[in-house]
Amino acid sequence: MDNLDDRSLLTQLLDDSKLYKKGKNFKELLDFVNALSNFAPFNVFLLHLQKPGLRFAASEHDWGRRFNRTIKELLLSS
Repeated sequence: MDNLDDRSLLTQLLDDSKLYKKGKNFKELLDFVNALSNFAPFNVFLLHLQKPGLRFAASEHDWGRRFNRTIKELLLSS
């Protein structure tokens, strides 16, 4: 990705984060962070911004250990 794409994505992320300053949306975010306590809160926040209805998530380690799956090398190099 070039710097313009990176800045655009960062701007969108920051704009989306303004939804969580108070009220129902903030409570939903806190509940989401609590439900995915095996992840760092910032990473859970990013997951919630990317897919608000997400109910399950697994780390790379979990995918390998529990599901015998790996991340495709092509995706890692992006």
